[in-house]
Amino acid sequence: MARFVFRLQTVLEHRKRLEDLAKVAFGESQGGLFREQATLRGFQEDEERTVDHLEVIQHEGILDMENLQLGLRFLDVIKVQIDRQTQVVARAEARVEQRRQELVAAMQARKALDRLREKQLADFKRLEQLREMKETDEMAVMRHGLEDRKSTRLNSSHEWISRMPSSA
Repeated sequence: MARFVFRLQTVLEHRKRLEDLAKVAFGESQGGLFREQATLRGFQEDEERTVDHLEVIQHEGILDMENLQLGLRFLDVIKVQIDRQTQVVARAEARVEQRRQELVAAMQARKALDRLREKQLADFKRLEQLREMKETDEMAVMRHGLEDRKSTRLNSSHEWISRMPSSA
């Protein structure tokens, strides 16, 4: 039996490697996004704690002008950090989306070759089956033909007729 050979196997393997690299890049960009989002949450929590602290000391009556100014400056700094970090998160999200699209494209390219390989393999198997059936049929015909010749030769009931007339 012949062996199936996919002529584009090296291209398929290359596309699988590209897909694997795209998966790694996507995972790394997602990890970066998660870290940046955690940093942003940390700044937002700092802002909430500062506001809560200022409200507590205001209700206790120990808030003087100097502490209020320090608290407000700190809130301003945190808001600037939150704004910057929000931009960083947006860029990280864009990177993740870009990597996701690259991964999808790599997967589609690989799957197209996989489908082509599967189609060619199915065609190969069908042709192999037809070839085997043809060989089997030929062998059966040849065997049947030999048996017929043997039976007519051995079981002949024909009389031998001379070509020459007996009166000649």
